[in-house]
Amino acid sequence: QQMHIIQLDNSGAHTAGDITVPGNIQLLFQPPYAPELNPIERLWKFIKDQLAWQLWTDLEELTSAIEFQIRQLTRPIVASLTGRDSILQALCVSGIF
Repeated sequence: QQMHIIQLDNSGAHTAGDITVPGNIQLLFQPPYAPELNPIERLWKFIKDQLAWQLWTDLEELTSAIEFQIRQLTRPIVASLTGRDSILQALCVSGIF
């Protein structure tokens, strides 16, 4: 069977008293306050970096700028930010994996 790693933060919603995890699944809990290990955080940072040093006159203009940046995302960009290799690199750097 193929091995799967499910990466979880330490939210109470991700813990249970007594569950059985199949042998081909490993639960990997992030340490607290480790956004660099969360794939979506890298995606949000990428979007925020695209919007840095810009000023908007109102919330509608800011919303439009964010929507534009999201529409510019391609599969390769998203994969590079959230894919297996970037996750493994972050886990190795953090000393977890």
